[in-house]
Amino acid sequence: MLSTISKTHQNLRTIGGAISFFSFLVILFLSSSIKIYAQDKAMINVLLFSGRNNHQWQKTTPVIKNILEKSGKFKVVVTNHPQETKPADLLKYDLIISNWNTWPEVTGHRWNAALEKAFLYFIASGKGFLNIHAGSSTLQDWPEFQQIAGGTWGKGVTNHGPVHIFKVSVKDKNHPVTKGIKDFYIKDELWNATKFHPDIHVLCTAYSSPESKGSGKDEPVAVTTKYGKGRGFYLVLGHNKATMRNRAWQTLLLRGAQWAAGREVTIPAQKPWPQTESIANRQSKYFEQSDSTLALINGPYVVWQFNFKRFGKPYFHPLNTFKGHSLTWLSPPDHPWHYALWFSWKYINHLNYWEEDRKTHQAEGITEVTAKNFKLNDDLSAKLELTLTYHPPNEKPVLSEERVITISPPDKEGNFYIDWQAVFQAGNKDVVLERTPVEGQPGGRRWGGYATLSLRFNSPGFKDVNLLNNNGLKNLDIHTKPTKWVDISGVDKKDTTLTGGITVFDNPQNPRFPCPGYVINSPIENSDLYFIYTNPGFLYTSGYTIKEGKTLTLRYRIYVHNGIGQLKELNRLFNLYSAEIKK
Repeated sequence: MLSTISKTHQNLRTIGGAISFFSFLVILFLSSSIKIYAQDKAMINVLLFSGRNNHQWQKTTPVIKNILEKSGKFKVVVTNHPQETKPADLLKYDLIISNWNTWPEVTGHRWNAALEKAFLYFIASGKGFLNIHAGSSTLQDWPEFQQIAGGTWGKGVTNHGPVHIFKVSVKDKNHPVTKGIKDFYIKDELWNATKFHPDIHVLCTAYSSPESKGSGKDEPVAVTTKYGKGRGFYLVLGHNKATMRNRAWQTLLLRGAQWAAGREVTIPAQKPWPQTESIANRQSKYFEQSDSTLALINGPYVVWQFNFKRFGKPYFHPLNTFKGHSLTWLSPPDHPWHYALWFSWKYINHLNYWEEDRKTHQAEGITEVTAKNFKLNDDLSAKLELTLTYHPPNEKPVLSEERVITISPPDKEGNFYIDWQAVFQAGNKDVVLERTPVEGQPGGRRWGGYATLSLRFNSPGFKDVNLLNNNGLKNLDIHTKPTKWVDISGVDKKDTTLTGGITVFDNPQNPRFPCPGYVINSPIENSDLYFIYTNPGFLYTSGYTIKEGKTLTLRYRIYVHNGIGQLKELNRLFNLYSAEIKK
């Protein structure tokens, strides 16, 4: 035991004396887990540096952690304050990964002496270091760190063009990290003239084309380093979380992490391998989920976002054009209970579930999500299953709903559709669904359209907005007329080259099909904006009763499209929808 300590002490002195001999003894005897971690070959313990970066570390760090842990090979601990790491804590880990830098200050942020020396001992003793993209753009006045990191952004030297798709070539086909993997395409930021340490070993390069403001040279994008017995891996790729969805990038991260930690590389290539530009472009689209939202991301843009929480009406917002311009309006000031694209009944057993108190945002009746299940597919389609209940405050449900929402993948123009099915079941009493009473109102004015699936169009973001139905009627001429579908389209106010719209198709199997079209396209008082709204008027003519224990099924298709809706094309799409239903 003493001879082991003596040799270790000599090693510490060799690299500059990481910690005093007495401190090392304290660390050794207090860290009883040293042998446990050293002997555990099944799991690689990772300390992930985060908390600061000139890139979006708040978004990319969770992605990195998820990729590593999902493989089943890594246990990851994230620190947002790497400089405050206690030297003794490094003994718990096999690998440090950096998604952290101090940019734009690349010097002058050195760690305390004990941590720096402990870090060097950590690497020199046989552990690993992996940094991602700009994770090494820091500590440029610490030569040993730069040697381990392998490369950094050289101020005034390094540069890059726009994010674009390019080919990555495997140069070392025999290295454990790259052995057996093929060249691939990725959509990323390609650095030119990265400031590399002279002792790096290049695994992969990418040609930086002048057409993309590149150097006209092959630029290293994956390199390895050595320091003592330790290993370093620098993955220059990885600008944002869209890039990190690329399966080849994930493979390099996982295999590079295994190798840097001193383990046998066992991670297979992630499929589908992006050997074409089209696959690489598809992999820049991905799902992003939180505890109350689910979104489909297309590079820097949101395609759609579904918002859900336990209490309240689930809704879609935004529903976007291909370039991220929202077609929906959430909680406009005139009607803050209008939730972009959402479903709500007006009255259930004479209790209002539609309007909400402007201060508390609570309706008289409670809409509650009691269960949910999401199936997300590789082709970027999704199936959302929810169970909802409707009940007075602090009382048992009077009505339940099983909702299934199926979302298609966007086509090459960015168009997609949402199929919405809702099955409502009454409990042990009849359920009366009503609209705003019309009896006795002057002129017989009806407000019965306020119910079921509703769309509030983004008036602040669009101009020249028009409504169209299957009979060629426009705007308020549609109102109350039997209608198979209603389209709302307009021109983006900021970029008049962009147009887009949303079509709501009624379903031929719905009761009362075709329902009266309920539309509004009117100026908002004391404003230059318009109140633009539609929904199939299922309750317009009269209320509807679901008998005790019986069900009501409603189905719709929502088509989100670029361009202005055209009568002939939308009728063609409706006929295709009808043919699908008959099958």
